[in-house]
Amino acid sequence: MVLAKTAIDFLSEDRHPEEAAQMAIDTLVSQVKGEAGCILIDRQGRVGWAYNSSHMACAYMTEGQDKVAVFTKK
Repeated sequence: MVLAKTAIDFLSEDRHPEEAAQMAIDTLVSQVKGEAGCILIDRQGRVGWAYNSSHMACAYMTEGQDKVAVFTKK
């Protein structure tokens, strides 16, 4: 299973990045019982992220933000 390709396939179906990221992680778990995380940003600049490991930090900055958004847990 290729997590990045799976996530992009879901994203290309016009899904929000949050939904596409979670669906990719769910697919990974169902196929290989693995642990991973992914961060997606679509053409509109919407951000989504998902993970199934015990920890995963995420940080991003979009146009119009004054500061980097940093998350140490979801």
